[in-house]
Amino acid sequence: SYFDDGTNGDVEANDDQYTKVDINDDNYIGQSNQRVKERLVGALLAANQLNPLEFYGFNIMSTERHDSVSRNRAWRMVDDLGNGPGKVVIEMPIDEAQAVPKYRDKFQEKDQRVKDDWSNRFLQEYRTNKDDLTSEFYTLFIPLPPVPPSVRPPHSDHWIPYGDPMSLRDKIEEQKMASGRGRRNSAHAAGAQRGSNLAGSGMNGVAMMMNPASFGQASGRSSRGSSRR
Repeated sequence: SYFDDGTNGDVEANDDQYTKVDINDDNYIGQSNQRVKERLVGALLAANQLNPLEFYGFNIMSTERHDSVSRNRAWRMVDDLGNGPGKVVIEMPIDEAQAVPKYRDKFQEKDQRVKDDWSNRFLQEYRTNKDDLTSEFYTLFIPLPPVPPSVRPPHSDHWIPYGDPMSLRDKIEEQKMASGRGRRNSAHAAGAQRGSNLAGSGMNGVAMMMNPASFGQASGRSSRGSSRR
């Protein structure tokens, strides 16, 4: 049932263009959203496989169980305090104490961030229950196939599904010529008919055209006879 009254997705009423748009945002997602969801899932799986050094971009981490002593001083490059040219490197106090990050702590933090924070942030709209991270994703919508035609196709002897229309025409012409009804046989028959009509209209003319020597002799006798007269 399609509509031409400006409803159900029809843009303009009574324009002989029938439309029906069904919207279902509760059970399915479209193909474009399905591709985005698959890429997001792949990115989360790849991030989950990274070790904490790669995930956070650290240069060094500590695997010791006890806490390391934090440093409240660090090396910095500053202008020469003695008013000399260039810069010098000195150790100076820093605002926030530096500590070597612990591998085990960062590993748990990374796992928590990927599973809870990122999964909830990027995949929440694709779940049937947005408050449950273990809920199922929406099913991909697959359109129904067209309804089979109610009319049976013709017999295979009279219906050949050619992809190229010219090949179908050539096939028909070959069948006609094989049965004596082709264009070439018709042209040959028409030529033979025209020849018979010409022969019936004047046999002398046909003989002259087919025998130039007799034509020359006949014309010579006629000219000599006129000269004698």
